[in-house]
Amino acid sequence: MEALTSYFDRLRTLIPSRTLGLFLIGGTIAQTIAIVAKSGTGLAVMSFIILGVCILFNFLGGMLTDKKPWHAALISTGALILLSISQPAYGPLGALGVKNPWVYGSLAFIAAAYAVIIPTFYRGNEPAVQAAQAARNHMRAMA
Repeated sequence: MEALTSYFDRLRTLIPSRTLGLFLIGGTIAQTIAIVAKSGTGLAVMSFIILGVCILFNFLGGMLTDKKPWHAALISTGALILLSISQPAYGPLGALGVKNPWVYGSLAFIAAAYAVIIPTFYRGNEPAVQAAQAARNHMRAMA
């Protein structure tokens, strides 16, 4: 059971919630503006700008705030990119007009495989993972 809990800790740190929240809020704002403006080109540009900001935010936030090494921040950024392009409603490919369900199904499968495989093999000493494990061990000791 401890191995499964440790895996979930690593999975939670793969893409931080602050980055996911920023991506979802940015996508919603981009869609709202595009609906009002009725412009597909503006939505595509805004989607790529939002993705770029989220990538920068995720990479720098991981290194500066979470104290991740650069390669862990890069792994996390890769997961964010896969997640973002697999979103047909507010992802960059959707904004470009890609509507093929096979494309999104394949991308979602690749993103899910990445999210399963990477935390299984990458066992970096990330502070967030160590803090979650230490807090859980402390709670067990107190019980």
